[in-house]
Amino acid sequence: MNTEITTQHSANKARLLAMKKQHKGKRAAIKQLLRKRQANRQEVRWFKFVACIWCLLFIALTAEAVEQSQHASTTEEATTEGVTTTLANQLLAAEQPSEFQQIKVVADYTRELQSTDNDSNSNINGVNQFPSAANQKLSEAPLLPVSTRISRAEHQAAKALSQLPISKQKIEIKAARSFRQEFSIFDAVTRLFDDIDADGFFRTFSVTFDADVYTYNGVNEALVYADIYLRQSGRDWEYFYSTDNFMIFGESTDDQYEVLSTLASGYQTDHYDVLIDLYQVGYSNIVATYSSDDSSSLYALPLESENYDVYYEEEIHVHGGSFAWFGLAVIAGMLWQRRSQT
Repeated sequence: MNTEITTQHSANKARLLAMKKQHKGKRAAIKQLLRKRQANRQEVRWFKFVACIWCLLFIALTAEAVEQSQHASTTEEATTEGVTTTLANQLLAAEQPSEFQQIKVVADYTRELQSTDNDSNSNINGVNQFPSAANQKLSEAPLLPVSTRISRAEHQAAKALSQLPISKQKIEIKAARSFRQEFSIFDAVTRLFDDIDADGFFRTFSVTFDADVYTYNGVNEALVYADIYLRQSGRDWEYFYSTDNFMIFGESTDDQYEVLSTLASGYQTDHYDVLIDLYQVGYSNIVATYSSDDSSSLYALPLESENYDVYYEEEIHVHGGSFAWFGLAVIAGMLWQRRSQT
């Protein structure tokens, strides 16, 4: 009996010890789980802290970049304005020509300038005859002053400056073209008119050129304009005239463009070369150039302005006086001598 009680008591004791060990294991597992959760929470807190630091740095850097961009924009605006003002002052302070240059110009498609002329290409004694329709348009054209001699480089620099953005809001980013266009000036010819004093130098001349465009997508047309320069013998190219915008169509000859000019004043009697720069509207780069290096028709044109092309009539006047009375006395003496001999 006592043996059974002792055995049962030992079994209960062993069971209690096992339950205590199991309880201790569970408590250890729970503590370990709590430690892991606490560690995870600390990691999350550190992550949040680091993320906040990065956000603050990003905001600070972004604000600094915006401030620098605004400062750069303001500086660029001031620089552009300063450069433009400097260039304007240089042009104004440049040496003025000894004579004030004035011209009259009409420019249009050749077919329009000569649309009412049946004798547009007439030639008498080797001199071109002025088309009547173009003559009327040219006579009605206003005088255009060319107060300053501007070289080709100066004119292109002024154009480039005028196209610089003044503020950040006005910057226009042009998308890349979906097609490529190639431009060329196929040919250019000149004609001379009006030599009043018949010295071989003319006051009026025309430049006719045929610009072509080729597009790989088949849409062969473009809106263009041209700058024209003159070069007197031994001098640099000087800006003369800019045409209006006009359309060109592939390799068609129906879009030939003509610039008809009369030199009113300021152009000395000399030989002048012609240069044509072609631009596509909306872009600042030259797309084609044609000059006296490409065609002899643009080389050494004998030109002079109206104030040099003046015809003077020589008049012979006989003045009376003692010589006239002496001649009458001689004639009277000869008549008296002949009468006495008879």
